[in-house]
Amino acid sequence: MSTKISIQTISWSIISVIGFIFIGFFAWKTWLGGPLTQAIEYGKQGAFYHRHNDLQRAEEMYLKSLEAFQTIADQKGMAKQYGNLGLLYANRNDLQRAQQMYANSLKTFQAIGNQKGMASQYSNLGSIYVMAGALQPAEEMFVNSLKIYQTLGSQADVADQYVHLGNLYHVHGDLQRTETLYIKSLEINQALGRQTKMAEEYGNLGNLYYSLGDLQRAEAMSLKRLEILQALKDKENIAKQYGFLGLVYARGNDKQRAKKMYLKSLEINQALGHKEQIAIQYNNLGKLYLSRGNLQDAEKMFLKNLELNQILERKIEMANQYSNLGNLYYTAGDLQRAEKMFLGSLEMNQTLGRQEEIANQYGNLGHLYRKRGDLQPAKDNYLKSLGIFSELGNPNTRRVQQFLEQL
Repeated sequence: MSTKISIQTISWSIISVIGFIFIGFFAWKTWLGGPLTQAIEYGKQGAFYHRHNDLQRAEEMYLKSLEAFQTIADQKGMAKQYGNLGLLYANRNDLQRAQQMYANSLKTFQAIGNQKGMASQYSNLGSIYVMAGALQPAEEMFVNSLKIYQTLGSQADVADQYVHLGNLYHVHGDLQRTETLYIKSLEINQALGRQTKMAEEYGNLGNLYYSLGDLQRAEAMSLKRLEILQALKDKENIAKQYGFLGLVYARGNDKQRAKKMYLKSLEINQALGHKEQIAIQYNNLGKLYLSRGNLQDAEKMFLKNLELNQILERKIEMANQYSNLGNLYYTAGDLQRAEKMFLGSLEMNQTLGRQEEIANQYGNLGHLYRKRGDLQPAKDNYLKSLGIFSELGNPNTRRVQQFLEQL
């Protein structure tokens, strides 16, 4: 044990020393060089800190680089640092400042007629608008970017913009245009031999077909994606793809193959130590066992999922799992434990402000009390559920009204 600790300590010491030497080298070059060299080196230091997630010092260096480029009126350098600052603020989720920096970069690239820089910043602005929920301006930015890349003949970038637009139309519910754009991107990436991008597009198409209920094509796309990922030895995404195939087979009522896929995903994620993905597969297996009436194994999986999510402090997933366990115990006729789980989910969802889930748990409690014969608490909980669903304009409003009428 002591040997392991000392080796780890030495390793971290070496990494720290290398980091200090690297930064010292930057500082030495900056001190020796003229204004242009200083501007470039500040930018490199900013990028170094950014890569190591030290956003405060990265910002300081980018701003110094920007100021230095402004001093010598180097517009291309200024545009680059505006872009770097935009990315940094986007990483911080400071969308307003990110938008401002990307817009400054775009304006500067426009002033010097740098088409590639303009296209890049149109795309970045599109992404910021998507994050802000402003889909119409996002579409305009992506289209502007696409047109420039098409003029430049930059096929890889054209393919990427097709994906951005496809994702946008997917959110809009325009699934036909989504499919067309994903296929266009796939065809370009196939011609360019971009294996990783091809895998992404097969995944996008698989998700699209799954959402449309076209399980045969969803499976076909997923298997093609899996084949590429296996060739690339991308274990993390192989595990995710096995999990997705499990969902496809489960939805198609092929429960045996679904179980096989979930277990493969679980095994890889356990080897990789990916706790969140392990928890997801426990949940998938739990739901599968529950659908087969195997309540004992379902309970084991749900409890393992809950334990991991408690460790990871994933409160939304914890609330969902309390609800799953409540439904399991309700099905098993263990109303006391079911009540405890539904109340646990209700309390956590109230803390999180998830109104639809709060309404669902009031409905679950209404069912439980009605089954127990406690009609007044059943009515009270149904009324609470009805009030929230009505306020949200949720279609479940009518169902809850029917439950009240049946009391």
